[in-house]
Amino acid sequence: MLASVLGLESATLASWRLHRIDDRPGAGSSAGYDVMVQRPGAEDTREYLVASSAPVRRDPPGVVTVEGSDGAFSVWRFPHDPALPALASLCDVRAASQRLLEPGQVVDELQVMTYRPMRRAVMRIGSGGRRCYAKVVRPAKLTELAVRHRLLADAGLLAPRILRADADGMLLVDEVREPSLAQILAETALSGAPLPDPEGIVELLGRLPRAIVELRRRPSWASRSAQFAVSARWLAGGDIRVDELVARIQRALAGSDSGPVVATHGDLNTANLVHSTRSDTWGLLDLDTVGPGHLVDDLACLVAHLVALEDLDPGAYPNAPDFRDRCLAVFDRVVDPAGLRAHAAAVLLSLAAGAPDRALGRAWLRRAREMVRGLSA
Repeated sequence: MLASVLGLESATLASWRLHRIDDRPGAGSSAGYDVMVQRPGAEDTREYLVASSAPVRRDPPGVVTVEGSDGAFSVWRFPHDPALPALASLCDVRAASQRLLEPGQVVDELQVMTYRPMRRAVMRIGSGGRRCYAKVVRPAKLTELAVRHRLLADAGLLAPRILRADADGMLLVDEVREPSLAQILAETALSGAPLPDPEGIVELLGRLPRAIVELRRRPSWASRSAQFAVSARWLAGGDIRVDELVARIQRALAGSDSGPVVATHGDLNTANLVHSTRSDTWGLLDLDTVGPGHLVDDLACLVAHLVALEDLDPGAYPNAPDFRDRCLAVFDRVVDPAGLRAHAAAVLLSLAAGAPDRALGRAWLRRAREMVRGLSA
């Protein structure tokens, strides 16, 4: 597939490596490839190509459609994503400087932090010692994203503030300098300093503005467990225990109380929680998923990611199990404990479905089974 696309440019595929797969059950899958390209009379170049089965608008520039035995795939070269028109201008130092800075200023740091084909990208941009972040989304999603940031800013919460919003889908926000929970876990493992109190996490979520409940609701991880099972089943080589896990999660959820619909973050993981030591204040990053949900959704998401750290890099996060247990002790007092574990297992199932390799995915499936063991017959 990659060779046929490059052949249209009279180029040859010298080598390729699958970088990652971004699977969206029901909405198509995308794969990113690191490739080395040969062109006549030129040195080999390293490029990043994306192939996607997701629907793409007709005849976008720079996109090639390839028909194969598995269906049609759209292929493009990063950063020319057909759904993210702002991305290409932000990946070029000169273009980014002209777009974002005053005359005479130059971007001296430009790094892609996150890229999800046809969905979103995050760029870290620096100039003269100052950093900010450009969030790139589909243009139709920009207004919703800006509203989420403004709601949290107006509530006085520790969260990124908007610097600029452009109609082509670019939202520029300032840098939150406080460390994330993931950073805190890694640093305290070395220093021996005490970890912050998880009671403050519940307090933070309780301060989210009520107006968030009026936003568009995003399906919870638990409600999509059957969809994630499709990818997880492949990961586990057709293991029927994936189906047993999903059935156990669903039975546990049916017998638990999720509580009222409240304002939630929607993706409360260890990278999206920050803590200020100076003010002993928790804050939030990555506000794309802020919306209505249940408190247990957020708390379970955090528990699952703390569990996932144990397999992702146990050497860097040896204190993650201790903080997880402290969180469970606090969270069990504010939400249904059985429901908390069932929701956390559903999040682990989703992580397993998108794991970077099969060994890690299978480890997270085992963790999910342990989380719901004994909750239902």
